[in-house]
Amino acid sequence: MKNRVLGYIIGIAGIVVLIGLALLVVLCILPKNEQGRETANKENLLLWYYDDSLTDFVKAAASAYESENEITVDYELVSSIEFFEDINLKNASGERTPDLYITDTTQLEKAYLGSLSEENAYPELYTEKNFYQRAIDAVTYKGILVAYPLSFDTAFLAYNTDYVNEAPEIFLDIYDVQTDNSENENIDCVISYDKHEILSNFYSLGNSLILGGNSGDNISEFKIDKDLLMQAMYYYQSFPYDYNVFADVYEEAAEKFLTGKSIYSILTVKSLKALSESSVNYSICKIPDYSNTIKTKTLSTTLCVCVNPFSADEDGAASLAKFMTYDFSDNILDTVSQKSCRRNSNSSAEEKIIAEIYEESAILPKLIKTEGLWSEIKSFLNHILSGGDIEECVDSLEENLNEALTSTIGAD
Repeated sequence: MKNRVLGYIIGIAGIVVLIGLALLVVLCILPKNEQGRETANKENLLLWYYDDSLTDFVKAAASAYESENEITVDYELVSSIEFFEDINLKNASGERTPDLYITDTTQLEKAYLGSLSEENAYPELYTEKNFYQRAIDAVTYKGILVAYPLSFDTAFLAYNTDYVNEAPEIFLDIYDVQTDNSENENIDCVISYDKHEILSNFYSLGNSLILGGNSGDNISEFKIDKDLLMQAMYYYQSFPYDYNVFADVYEEAAEKFLTGKSIYSILTVKSLKALSESSVNYSICKIPDYSNTIKTKTLSTTLCVCVNPFSADEDGAASLAKFMTYDFSDNILDTVSQKSCRRNSNSSAEEKIIAEIYEESAILPKLIKTEGLWSEIKSFLNHILSGGDIEECVDSLEENLNEALTSTIGAD
């Protein structure tokens, strides 16, 4: 009897061992992404981006991350058209999908509600201590960090210190300088700027627009102060006629200043390097107000890195996103010609001024309903400059914004 029981015990033990071996074999055969966070492709991460100006930074960041982590980072420059639709298709089809991607923060409601952006995995690092508050705002949706802030762009005023000793506080100060230099043959214009680029012109809207609150995600916080906006637009419309300006494409406008042919110029972050390499004596500041009561407010744009929740290696993707935006952030200005969203104690005096302007800037909302707002504001400003009736233009802007906000598209 004892031998029989012992036989049963040995037999059961043998079966358990066989089952265990079988399970081990199955686990070895199954793709690792069916086992948990470990993946069969853990040595390969795929990054998508649609802005070619990011290529040098992406290459440098990928190479540095690979050397530190012994993980291959593949990257693809893809079309911005149907960018999120293409990610969705890849996620659904089972094809290789991007583990992470770079986009503008105005797209974050679409990304987050569409299950295309995972929450930031390192919230303890992405605080005001390490990043500009405006950057934190830009990647926050309904109180949640849904991305990793990478870089920003904004506008500022450059002025030639051979002609101007201090930054103008209001535009009338520029007019006075124009009067003093009206017969200066070395000067082609008092100020140069790109009349077509929204970053160079948004300042004129000032505080007349409230666009979704601090994070641009609150549909109840949209407002147009029509009286204030109309007053600002009278200044904006008359500006090219009252001042000796050169208002053409950005590169030519910047060149006017860089060659000493204009005293002032409205520029963006991409010109910082060219300024530092030029022979012009200059300084930079915020764009001045129209008057003591009609204020200006600069616009900023922020790029961010998003982690795809359908990544085969979500932890690896989050690690790379952190590396690009936190560990490797010192390399952004030289390669992207934008300012890093991360604070840097070694920033130059100019970079600190740019950061101060960024912190006070307006950001475009990240709601699906307001996706066309960029084009709407650009069209509005173009109509004003073309001599359009200011009151009619303001009424049309308000009507179009209200129509977008009450549409059935997107979240409420």
